[in-house]
Amino acid sequence: MAEWGFPKGSGDALTADEVNVFMPIGSIIAWAKTYTNTPALPEGWVECDGSVLSDADSVYNGQTLLDLNGGEFLRGAATSGGTGGGASVTLTSTELPAHTHTGPNHTHTGPSHTHNLSSHTHTGPSHSHTVNSHTHSGPSHSHTVCYHSHSTSRVVNYATVTDGAGFGSYCLILDCGLCSTNTGSANPGTSSESGTTGSCAPGTNNGGTGATGAPSNNTSGSEGTGATGSGGTGASGSAGSGSAFSILPIYYNVVYIMRVK
Repeated sequence: MAEWGFPKGSGDALTADEVNVFMPIGSIIAWAKTYTNTPALPEGWVECDGSVLSDADSVYNGQTLLDLNGGEFLRGAATSGGTGGGASVTLTSTELPAHTHTGPNHTHTGPSHTHNLSSHTHTGPSHSHTVNSHTHSGPSHSHTVCYHSHSTSRVVNYATVTDGAGFGSYCLILDCGLCSTNTGSANPGTSSESGTTGSCAPGTNNGGTGATGAPSNNTSGSEGTGATGSGGTGASGSAGSGSAFSILPIYYNVVYIMRVK
């Protein structure tokens, strides 16, 4: 270190080359500008306040200085000059982690009310209804029968036979039509008979119970379809304001300064 004049004695000033060893031109450091008893900036240093430098001895003469004292942080990178970031942020739904909202068991109570339906029909495909065999029972009752008669008639085959002995003639009913064993002459013929077999008087017949008929199918009729109601949606409750919030870490303000010559 002797070539740089070290060690230095009390009151000895650093040469330009010696300063360049520690702080080359373009270096930026933090400076406690308003801290009590802080001295003024030494020669060759300026605040990074975004003003245009006017110093003929500086390599930055006429250039706009960096503006680093508006709340910016310094970040290391391969090149200098890039900017970005922000003091606050507003989250969007895509930036939120996947989550669910669960509410307690509850009920909804509404006032007494009615639902009115307009006249309408329900139409469905043709179908049948089958009725099982069954009976119908009723109270004791009677049936009245009017006066009436029954008539009948028949044809009788006969023959008049004359006895050869002189005893006279008699009528022979020929149910089978055989007369060959009789002696004498025969005069066959036919005769019709008719008559009423009788009549009956009015009367009553106490009825009972019984089946009224066999099961049958009813092919007419319709069945309908209809909506039972439409579903609804509702909000589970709102929370939050959607406002931007600060993302600044805990900080202490300093003033950035830059060596320009």
